Order: sequence, then C-alpha cells, then structure tokens
Amino acid sequence: MKLLTGKGSDSLYYFSPLAILLLSVALTFFPSNAIANNVKSFSGDRDIFIKELGAFMKKSNNQLITETFNSFERYFNQGAFTEMEVNTIITVSNKMLAQRITPNPVFKDYLTSLLFIKEGNNKKHLFNEWHQILTEVLTNDFRTKTKQFKNYVDFSSTLFSDGALVTGQKGKAWMLRNGKFHLGNSDGKFFVLVESGQLVKIQKNQELVINATSGYFYPDSKIWKGKNGTLTWSASEKSNIDCTLKNYTILLKGNLVKIDTVYVEYKKLISNQIIAGSFETKISTNQSVINTYPRFTSYQRNLTVDQLDDRVQLTGGIKLKGSSILVYGGDHQLAQLIIQDANQRPSLKAAGPQFNLTSTTSIAASGAAIDLILQNDIITHPSASLL
Repeated sequence: MKLLTGKGSDSLYYFSPLAILLLSVALTFFPSNAIANNVKSFSGDRDIFIKELGAFMKKSNNQLITETFNSFERYFNQGAFTEMEVNTIITVSNKMLAQRITPNPVFKDYLTSLLFIKEGNNKKHLFNEWHQILTEVLTNDFRTKTKQFKNYVDFSSTLFSDGALVTGQKGKAWMLRNGKFHLGNSDGKFFVLVESGQLVKIQKNQELVINATSGYFYPDSKIWKGKNGTLTWSASEKSNIDCTLKNYTILLKGNLVKIDTVYVEYKKLISNQIIAGSFETKISTNQSVINTYPRFTSYQRNLTVDQLDDRVQLTGGIKLKGSSILVYGGDHQLAQLIIQDANQRPSLKAAGPQFNLTSTTSIAASGAAIDLILQNDIITHPSASLL
C-alpha cells in the first residue's frame, strides 16, 4: 500500500500493511484515555481544560469519580465560577498534577469541595481562603506534607458539605451547626476559625450541644480551643443546672468528652454562686453509663452547701456524678458536716472524705469521724457510717 507520494517500499512515505493495521488498532482502543494517561499539564483555556480534566478523571472507570466530575462539569459550564476562580482552579489542578496526585481520592475530594462551596450559604469567602492554603502546601516542600495535604482535602470536603469537624463510624461525629467559619494555616498547622455556632457531638442519635460558642479547631490534632458557650446534654435529670464556658479545650476524639473548665450554677445546693470545675461525659444507651454521667468536679473544696436545711451546714467540694450528688474533701481538707439543734447549737459534727446527698433531706457517709454533742458530754467515733 502506498500513502501520499513515493514509489513502493523504497520511499520514505511508504507504510506496510502490517503497520497500517497496528496503527488502526491503537487508535481504536486508546482514544482520549491516551491523552489522560500522558497529560503533563492542563490547558489554560477553560473549554480545553474541562475536557482534559474529564478525560483525566474518567480514566480509572470509577463510577463515583465520573459522577463527581459530571456534577462539577455542569456547574463549570453553567458559569458558576468566575474567570478569576477558573484560573485559580486550573493553577491548583496543575500543581496537583505536577505532584502526581491521582483522581481518587484527592482530585475527587477537591471537586466535591468546590461544589459544596458554591452550593452553601455564607461560604463564598472560603474559595479564596481554601485555595491560598492549598497553594502554599503544594508549593512549599510538598514531599514532606503529602499525607497532610491529602487528609486536609478530605477533611475539607466533609466540612464544606455538612459542617463535620470529625467523622467516625456508627454515626459518631463532631459537627459545627449554624456556624460561620474561616480557614487558616499557621506554620504548617491548618485551623478552622469559628466566629459563632453550635459545637455538637453526635452518637447513636443522641447529642451533646455547646451553644453560642466560638474558637479554633486544628484538624491534624483534633483539638478544639473554644471561647464562651453554654452546655446542655441529653438524658439528664439535672435540667436546672446552668453550665457555661469561658476559655476551654476539648479533644474531639473518642466517646469520652472532657472539658478542662466549666462554670456551674446549681441553685438546689448553693445559692448565688458560680462554681468552677472540670466536666466530662459519655453519650451512651447503656444504663450503667447513663447513671454515672455527666460528671462535674469543683476545683474549690471549701464550698458551703446552704440549701439543704436551716440547721444543716455541709462544706467541701462538689461532685455531680450522674444522678448522684457528692460533697468531697481530701487528705488535708476533709468535707465537714454540722447539724444544729433547735437552739442553733451544734449537735453533731462529722468530717470525712465524702458525703453522699441521696436527697435534699438525706445525707450518707462512711468512714467519717463523728462527734455527737450532748448537753454535758461529747461522744466521739473515729470512723462511723451515716445513713
């Protein structure tokens, strides 16, 4: 067979029948995928870029990746992104391509995040903030931060979609609800700056909610550094306890939630006083867990419980443990109980490591040193029980 010009097999332009057959097979089985596999960079022209990106994304024949790209392509072709935003997307895509980042999962999560930014309310500012961070990481010593970058893009997609700060199995998650936030990067540490919102722990259809709070979240360490807020919790009989927060820290990991400092007002025990202490709780359907959580332990150990009875004075620290109310002391400062007679004179004094308030009119203790004060005598016991 002769092509173009030339004279038989002696010509420079002669192709044998076998060569023609092989070329035909190659063109049949390796069409646009050949472009996708060999692409070194995306075009700066938006129309060519979206076609090249489509070939690149679809080369893996993954249905989810294809669907993600198709959704992005519709937004892209409808003009959802400004010319400046398109240029930014092309620049970042080329930087990711240069770092040999694959369609799954990073490019998929990147396109997903772009869709959620465009679909969400009050999220327009996130486009520039987010891309500034991505560009910084892709430009500066990327090889040492490859895993960190991939995790951050994955984190971003869930944050932009439903406000998830931490996700887990079996419906476990920490969410930002009704919140406005910004993104930042300080010395290689990504953070989310929350101006205001609800911080919500979700597990097994139950919730722990911190209302009207703000703060910083660091996704790499899963640490939340919060400011202000009020705390509520499900399945608690202590609805009359007001719990507020000022400056506090929580590790958003695991089922046990610990808050270093909260402020409690418990008018059933102590009037007109805000009590500082630590707080911890677990969200569970297990009754034994429900009975012992949430827990609060006051830092002060010289609080006076003055709402029990006019003739009863109980002094020590306060512990709330599920439905139990405890007044506790330590080795050098025992909890103190004084009961007065009708003439307001002490009739019983007790000191011990802990008193259990089974109700506002009933106090129990074990291992307490007791002085029973009679008219002309005092009966002492070094370690007795009160019921």
